[in-house]
Amino acid sequence: MREIWQPSYYDRRVRDIEEYRAFREYIHLNPVIRRLVSVATEYPYSSAHPGLELDNVPQRLKPVTLRA
Repeated sequence: MREIWQPSYYDRRVRDIEEYRAFREYIHLNPVIRRLVSVATEYPYSSAHPGLELDNVPQRLKPVTLRA
């Protein structure tokens, strides 16, 4: 049976909005770092690409003032 995850994979729960934003930025910059594009918005398969509608931020990560 083959492994599903790469050996360096680890599960990590996002604890707060700052960490959520940091992970999102890290993901957006991956195509730039790999020199696939010069800016993240140019990569058509990225959530940074214009016109892509993202899911809402999970309720538990929203600042208290934005919770409904």
